[in-house]
Amino acid sequence: MNDPSATRRAPADAPASPADAVLSALALVATAIVYAPIVNCYFFSDDFLNLYQIANFGLGRYLLTPNGGHLLLSRNLVFYLSHALFGNEPTYYYACALLLHLVNVALLFHLLRRLTGRRELACFGAILWGTSPMSEGTLAWYAVFGQVMGVTTTLIILSRAASLAARDQWPARREIAVWYLLALIGATAFGTGLALAAILPLALWWLLPRHAPGARRRPPLVSLPVVVPLLYGALMVAYATVSGQTAAEQTLRAAMLSDVGAIALTLARLSALGLTRLLLGFWHVALPDPSWQLVMSLSALAVGGAAFFSSPRQRRTLAAALVLALASYGAIALARGALLLSFAEDVIPRVARYHYAGQLFLTMALCAALAPLFERAARWAHGAALAAWLAATITAYLLLAPAIDLHDEAREQTHTALREIHAAIRAQPAGADVILRNAFFRPVPLPGEYFPARAAVFVIFFPDNTVDGHRVFFLERRPATLKAAAAGRRTATLFVSSPATPSLPPAPPRR
Repeated sequence: MNDPSATRRAPADAPASPADAVLSALALVATAIVYAPIVNCYFFSDDFLNLYQIANFGLGRYLLTPNGGHLLLSRNLVFYLSHALFGNEPTYYYACALLLHLVNVALLFHLLRRLTGRRELACFGAILWGTSPMSEGTLAWYAVFGQVMGVTTTLIILSRAASLAARDQWPARREIAVWYLLALIGATAFGTGLALAAILPLALWWLLPRHAPGARRRPPLVSLPVVVPLLYGALMVAYATVSGQTAAEQTLRAAMLSDVGAIALTLARLSALGLTRLLLGFWHVALPDPSWQLVMSLSALAVGGAAFFSSPRQRRTLAAALVLALASYGAIALARGALLLSFAEDVIPRVARYHYAGQLFLTMALCAALAPLFERAARWAHGAALAAWLAATITAYLLLAPAIDLHDEAREQTHTALREIHAAIRAQPAGADVILRNAFFRPVPLPGEYFPARAAVFVIFFPDNTVDGHRVFFLERRPATLKAAAAGRRTATLFVSSPATPSLPPAPPRR
């Protein structure tokens, strides 16, 4: 007997229609409205660290520099090019972050349209994820822009794979080579990119038609789970060789597996909170989060029900989405689970920047689970359900959406530091050397060997150690800071360990 829904279903391989364009544009407009304010964000925390490293070290060392266990080769290249183009003007950096997020929303719409054959469902998923309040933690902090990049490369691969699957085709060798390059770019952009690259072969094996003409007996990109760890190790060794700094990264890796129970708990809580906040959207401000046990139990029941009513292809899509979500959150749980030993159990899962990739693939899984229901519903019900959900979402946004943190405190403290440095230089006689106290810089509370306080701010915002005919120095007595400074292009001649002049500018109060 023919499927009665077949006559109502838009084929997954059908060319884009005007309706597709309208719904895709709707998702982009909704996302742009929610996240347009991020172009007014200022630099924050590790943003300053990267700007200092760019200004103080050569390109080769900076490209190899990891941070917090993240392999950041491709992200560092983008940051370096952004600095070359935009200098220290944050508006352009965050405009690029917003633009790439919009690209990701468009790619997600295309992916869901191909996987489910439902443009309304694709629009729902694209808006749900594109406007998720949890994405602020990633989009409003340029230092974690690499996570946006990793999602982009993964979405390009998945979207193309879904298009091929809809036409019952297997990717050509040239295309697989492009996918491989994209996967490596994502793997070297952020920690979650490592996990996504390693699990991609399994996800693609489920998404691609195994009996298509020219199909291989093994998944495409099958060597990635071996190549990615080897690449990680090689680049870490290269950085240690170039910089001589290994202690922080070694300590982090040693702590990663110190508590398997904490890793499992973190994974469960991350997944549960990510799903809860995704579904509640802006309503989460007014509604309490249910316990993670309840969320996980209901999610397991929903997935089981969806799998029961799904076609084999829909079940494979659901499996691919779930394994990608598990990889995204698993990488964070593995790297950060041990921190539960020193923090409360719910602190790590509530860090917003940990959910950008995870919520994306939870959205993919949700839409895959809803696809069988859409097939059994009348066509008019699709638009009605989307309209009702949009009305509820718009209401929640207008009433409850919190203001995006633009890092105004960091902006003001930076401007204060720069004003005081300028004033101290102007106060000295013409041509005289200037020695400044290396005062604490609150927006970057890192040890001096990584970010030497106000001296690092000087390196970022002043192109040379000589300003208006004055040679500028900073008074610094901490041995670790002086030792690290000797390797820098600017800091090698920036510090003195004792005052060379009798009059020093007064130290600003430490708050």
